[in-house]
Amino acid sequence: MIPTLIMATLALAQAPKTVCPVMGDAVPANAKRYVYKDMVFGVCCPGCIGSVKKDADKVFAKAKGLVGYSLFDVVSKEAVTPKEAVASSDYKNVRYYFLKAENKAAFDKDPSEAIGKPTYEASGKCVVTGEGFKHEEAAAYRDIDLMADGKVQSVRVYFCCPGCTPKFDADSKKYATNIKPTKSVLHPIVKD
Repeated sequence: MIPTLIMATLALAQAPKTVCPVMGDAVPANAKRYVYKDMVFGVCCPGCIGSVKKDADKVFAKAKGLVGYSLFDVVSKEAVTPKEAVASSDYKNVRYYFLKAENKAAFDKDPSEAIGKPTYEASGKCVVTGEGFKHEEAAAYRDIDLMADGKVQSVRVYFCCPGCTPKFDADSKKYATNIKPTKSVLHPIVKD
């Protein structure tokens, strides 16, 4: 858990310069940050966050310029910081970082396939250990299909540490009973 916390802290310290998804103005370095569907972003002023909360998908679809960066190498599905990344690609106003050059190459062939973007998530508690963690501290994720709101939905499941991912991969059905999917929401980044 400590390495993941350090990675999350480094990621915030090394964040690229971004613009507000609502107004298009530069986001101040000291602005409060949020995570939405694995993207870290900020807004230029407190008034803009209301628009994002109301309909984040619509706001981000209309945004112009780099509005955020991904917490994960979306090919390996592991947490990555800008400092440890060997490559990056910008796609639909988001910077994606990669742990390996071949991951960037795979992403660049079909970015939408690599990103996925389920509309449901299981965050805040590791489904393998039961340990709680902040969304921005997740070490890895997997996408699985589960029942949510009366039908099968793609759900992004997050893990507290790198050791939980292989356990989940080996027997996802066992751990699926621990998953409580919710619609994707904004997660404020709380600095300790």
